Amino acid sequence: MLNVAFPIALAFAAGISIVIQQALNANLRTALDSAAWSGFVSYFVGVLCMALLAIALRDPIPSASVVSRIPGGHGAAISLAQSSSAWRSIWSRSLARPRSFRF
Repeated sequence: MLNVAFPIALAFAAGISIVIQQALNANLRTALDSAAWSGFVSYFVGVLCMALLAIALRDPIPSASVVSRIPGGHGAAISLAQSSSAWRSIWSRSLARPRSFRF
């Protein structure tokens, strides 16, 4: 029974965290009055937390040869493509709403 309970609890916690993250992102967007800046702050804080976790776990920095073996291109290129699609989405939404309108 315990073998099933732990994964179920993790799945439940992951679902709750998605809802909380969306609420926090909406509040951040409202507070900054900018979808672009709220996206930047969200990514920056996420990267900072991941860097602190990597330091705390004492993970070594991957060598250039390891990064070059990542399927589909370099890790930086993949990250750039993902972040650029996110920024396009944020940019198009911020252009779609009038500046004088606040929600």
